[in-house]
Amino acid sequence: MDINLKPEDFETFIKEAILKAGLGALVDRNIKEALKGYNNPVDKALQELIQSLARKILTSPPYADTIERMVLDAVKLHVTDDLIQRVSGHTVNRMIQNI
Repeated sequence: MDINLKPEDFETFIKEAILKAGLGALVDRNIKEALKGYNNPVDKALQELIQSLARKILTSPPYADTIERMVLDAVKLHVTDDLIQRVSGHTVNRMIQNI
């Protein structure tokens, strides 16, 4: 196997290697800088993605149905006729006072 390389080829390879090494170091340094500190953008992006996925999962069957049932049970337990009467009376009294 015969390899025919000209001096220009070596020069091109060396330039590309230096550029890639410098660019790689620059990218690496910038990524490390971005990941430092309390409010780094990668952490924020991951948090937003996780929140979005969790929201999507929780609002889809079977979770949405289960959550809706649990909320309905809690409302039935805590929202009594007496509570509705007291809140309604208080609201009407405030409305009358503001007239």
